[in-house]
Amino acid sequence: MPPTRVTSLERVLTDMAFSLSQKMANHFSWDCKVESQQARISEYIHQLKSEYEAGAAPGYSIAKEKELLALVAVGDHERANRHLNELLGQIIYVSGKNMGTVKARVVELGTLLSRAVLDAGAPMQAVFERNKAFLAQIEKVDSVEGLTISLAGMLNRLTDSVVLHQSSRHSDLVHKAVQYLNAHFSHSIDLQAVADHLHISPSYFSKVFKEEMGLSFVHYLNQIRVDRSKYLLRDRSVSLVEISGRVGFEDQSYFTKVFKKVAGISPGLYRKNRGESMESTLEIHE
Repeated sequence: MPPTRVTSLERVLTDMAFSLSQKMANHFSWDCKVESQQARISEYIHQLKSEYEAGAAPGYSIAKEKELLALVAVGDHERANRHLNELLGQIIYVSGKNMGTVKARVVELGTLLSRAVLDAGAPMQAVFERNKAFLAQIEKVDSVEGLTISLAGMLNRLTDSVVLHQSSRHSDLVHKAVQYLNAHFSHSIDLQAVADHLHISPSYFSKVFKEEMGLSFVHYLNQIRVDRSKYLLRDRSVSLVEISGRVGFEDQSYFTKVFKKVAGISPGLYRKNRGESMESTLEIHE
């Protein structure tokens, strides 16, 4: 399982654990999150004050906002949170911690974040439900600190949904690729052919396949071909040249090289050992 998916599932399980645990544990978790985030926002506000005193005009960075949305769309928790805290610092500093202004900007950012994950392919109904719950929560918040931690929680849940959706999509793509390979391994196929079949780029397919399977596309295809050739090698009437052609190799010498690399033994020696083993088994049964 890809590390990004494990991390997202871990966050989901952590949230579930805290929701089912004692009230004190929930308060402790909330306090830790608030303290950590407020420390980072305070540091950035202090930086803005220093820049203002040095002659810079403080303002809201649209470029930083666009970067935040792009990070959320790819499920990058860490960098997205850093960008969010910087934007919140700008909002709080410019507004003078005005509750109404901060709330309006937080709601606006929540809507933009929801739209970003929708564009990334996250399930529409799930995103709408999270946005609805977020807006209901915001209505009950009575402090600027509460608004910022609520938005951070919204961001993390949305990025998790992107990661889980991408992981699910990746699994589906790899499943279709494996089916295609098992059906066409005897033909002259390569990375480009399978990527074209799945309507994705070869580089993206190569990356996703290795992440999901733990080995490269070529290695996996060679394993399939070697496994099929082992079955054919049991029939001594079939030559190595014919076997290499049947499992998709155009050259017998290359077939022998790949077979030895994957199986740790040459196809000729495998045939000899396997044949003796089969003959012994037949004698026992007779």
